[in-house]
Amino acid sequence: MPYLIHSGKEVTVPSLIGKDIQKGSALLSELGLQIQEVKEVFSGQAPAGIILNQNPLPNSVVREGRRLYITVSKGMEGDAMPNLVGKSLREARILLMQQGLELGVVHYEFSELVQQDRIMAQSVQYGAKISSGEQVSLTISKGQEAYPVPSLIGKTIAEAEETIVAAGFVLGGKAREHNETYLSGIVIAQDPAGGTMSPKETPINLTVSE
Repeated sequence: MPYLIHSGKEVTVPSLIGKDIQKGSALLSELGLQIQEVKEVFSGQAPAGIILNQNPLPNSVVREGRRLYITVSKGMEGDAMPNLVGKSLREARILLMQQGLELGVVHYEFSELVQQDRIMAQSVQYGAKISSGEQVSLTISKGQEAYPVPSLIGKTIAEAEETIVAAGFVLGGKAREHNETYLSGIVIAQDPAGGTMSPKETPINLTVSE
C-alpha cells in the first residue's frame, strides 16, 4: 500500500489577531490557507468581529491548504462595563458613549507605574453590570512626580554627590574637562541642569574640571 505524501509548498502563518474576520479570511485565502472553525466569545477588549486568537500561532510554518481555528470577539456580554484602564481619555469617552454611559468626575494623580495621560482606575469595575446613563469616574495618571534638580556648579564632587543623594536623585556619569576658571575637581556642568524638574531617582551626570 503506498504511503500518503503531503504535497504543497510551505507557508508562514500571518498574524490575524486584531483584524476583523473578513480581512483575516481574505489574507488567509491569498496565502492558500483556510479557516476551519470560528469560535465566538464575549470580550470587553475588542469590538464584535475582531479576531482574538488563532491556531496555529502567527509565524508558524505550515503546508499550503492548512486550516486554522480562530477565536472572534462577540463584543461585550449584555450590559457589562468595559475595561478602560490603560486607555486614553479620548478612547474612554468613545467606549462609554458606545455603552450608553456618561463620563463622571476625572481625577489626576501621579504614578510611578502608569504612563502619563493613561487611565489608572475606573469607578465601575470591569465586567460589572451597568445601566444606561450611569456615570463612570476615572483616575488618570499624571506620570511620575517631578522635583527640582539642585544646582551643583561650583561644588566639589563630594559636595555634589551629597547634595544629589539628599535631594532624592542618584549620581550618574562623571566626565572630566579642562577649565581655566575652576580649580581641579570642581563641577562645571551637569545634566539635567539645576532648577529643572525631574522624577526622583533620576541620574545626574556631572562634568568636572581637571
